[in-house]
Amino acid sequence: EAHWLRMMAGYDYSPINIRDYKVHSDGYLYVLAYNNSGLSVMRTKDLTAWEEVSVVPNTSSSLALLGNTVYVGTS
Repeated sequence: EAHWLRMMAGYDYSPINIRDYKVHSDGYLYVLAYNNSGLSVMRTKDLTAWEEVSVVPNTSSSLALLGNTVYVGTS
C-alpha cells in the first residue's frame, strides 16, 4: 500500500511514494521511495534532514537491513 510523506532538506517539498521502510538499530529510518532522483533508498534520524543512500532499479519493491548493509528486493 502506498504511503505519502512530505520530505524536506534538499527536496522540493512535493509528496513522494514510499514502497517500503525499516527502522534500523543505527538510529535511522530507511525508506524505499520515489523522489526527484527516481526510486531510491533514503534515510533520516529526525524526519527533517534526509540523505539519499542509493538510487535503485525501478523494479525494487522491498527493503532489508542486516548489519551495515542495505538490501533491496525486486519483483
